[in-house]
Amino acid sequence: MKWTLIIFGSVAIITGIFYMLILGVQQPSVNQVRDDAGGVLDPFGGAADYFKETKEFPGYIDVALSGGQTITAPDFRTPENQISSTTQVIGVNNTVITYPPDYLIAGGKEEAYSVIYVGLDRSFTVVLQQEPLAEVRKEAENALLKALGISPDLACALPYLVAVPYEVNAFLYNKNLGFSFCEGATTL
Repeated sequence: MKWTLIIFGSVAIITGIFYMLILGVQQPSVNQVRDDAGGVLDPFGGAADYFKETKEFPGYIDVALSGGQTITAPDFRTPENQISSTTQVIGVNNTVITYPPDYLIAGGKEEAYSVIYVGLDRSFTVVLQQEPLAEVRKEAENALLKALGISPDLACALPYLVAVPYEVNAFLYNKNLGFSFCEGATTL
C-alpha cells in the first residue's frame, strides 16, 4: 500500500512537470475585439479608437463631440505626438488591456501651456502652466482651434478640461476653467 502511494505520487508529479514543460506556461490573452469599422473595442464595450480615419479624406479623422455628433479634423495622431500608452494585466486569466495613448497636440512641458488628447476618456485637456493665465488660455485655445480646424462654437462641444497646476495657481487648482468663449467659463 505504501509503495502504491509513492508510485502514484511520483507519477502525478512527473506528469505535472511534463505538462508544464511541453505545454509551457499559459500566455496572457489579449482582450482586443474589433468592431465592424475596424476600431478596437475596449473591455467595457466602447470604441477604444475614438477617432476613425475617414475614407473620404485621407489624413483626416472624425472627432466625436459631447452630444454624439462628429466633426472631421486633421489627424494629429503621430508617433512624435504620442506621450503615453499604458498596458495593464488584470484578472484571473491574465487579460492584457492596452489603454489608448495620449497625444500632445500643442505646447509642451517647457511651454506656457499643453494641449493634450487623453486617450483613456477620449477628451482634450488644456493645462495652463504659467501666468498670466488669461493670455495663456487664449494662446492654448487658438492652438487647439487651429490644430483641429474648428470654430469656437464646436470647441465648446468637445469633451474637455482647462486646468491649472497647484504650483501655478493654488486658488484655481482642481477647477475646470473652461474655454473663455464657452458658457460657464471662469473669468481670469
